[in-house]
Amino acid sequence: MNKISIRAVPKKFDSGSYLLLPATPADRNVLNSFAENVGNKYVRITFTEMRPNKTYDQVKTVFALIDLRFFIKNHRYPTDTEQAYEYSCLLWKYAEREVNPLNSNESAPITLSKMSKSQAASFISGIIADIYEYCGDMMTDTQAVEIKEIFEEFQSAAGVGAGNPIDYDEIGNMLSEEEWRKKNHFSFASGVVTEDLQLHHIIARTHPLSRDCSWNWMMLTDYEHNRLIHSKGGWQKFLMIYPHLANRVKNAFDMAHEIYPLEVQQALLKLGLIDEMYNDLEPKEVVKDNLTTESLADLALADEKQDYDIF
Repeated sequence: MNKISIRAVPKKFDSGSYLLLPATPADRNVLNSFAENVGNKYVRITFTEMRPNKTYDQVKTVFALIDLRFFIKNHRYPTDTEQAYEYSCLLWKYAEREVNPLNSNESAPITLSKMSKSQAASFISGIIADIYEYCGDMMTDTQAVEIKEIFEEFQSAAGVGAGNPIDYDEIGNMLSEEEWRKKNHFSFASGVVTEDLQLHHIIARTHPLSRDCSWNWMMLTDYEHNRLIHSKGGWQKFLMIYPHLANRVKNAFDMAHEIYPLEVQQALLKLGLIDEMYNDLEPKEVVKDNLTTESLADLALADEKQDYDIF
């Protein structure tokens, strides 16, 4: 194990020094395994502030996945010719098809340049699934980190706005719950596929305008659902750990014309997704309910006995 990517929370001591605590039990397990393999050697650490992505390039994602898939299998990057061949093979396997204009009895895959946003998202999902199914056992830890980062970037961009490919069909109709569950069979937060996945309503299911709307749903593990969102810290803790879902949560409240709850509001402010104008509460109220870095670190410590698998 030569490279890992985990989420961590800084905890400040009275002395002024800081301790970085793994944000979830899964992050702790990854760090423990890394430390056991390294022993007493020095390591290089890079810190990155977690913020949701604001731009997304589907074409760039497709070819990044193709290059990564080829490298896992061949231990080198593909030449231009090899990349084009890999792209062609994946098109035939995972792209949606259309009638061949030269032969009405045949169909041909839709090329990336002609794909809609929904079709491209479906194609990307197919490639990611292919890598885990056929290359999972061959991946190094560094490659596992790369694919996880690509997944989070994809999830952040694909699940927001009217007609988005996660919640709507090709012609723009909102998916039914049955259709949505078939299409989204993994955790939106960590990417894992487990038997305990649960459909979580961003806005309470009792809300009349959003109960049956697919843009109000997220698939989560039991831990992410009940131990993070439905616990002390709630939405703010969850979104600071999984900021790639902040846009989806914000979008749900916007679509339902609802005011952001305090925990959501504070998370969106910290992530730069709303302006200070939304923070119109009295300072004492904000301090009382706001999840500080120190309390978030305390919650991470309290989770020590909880375990689940990460992507």
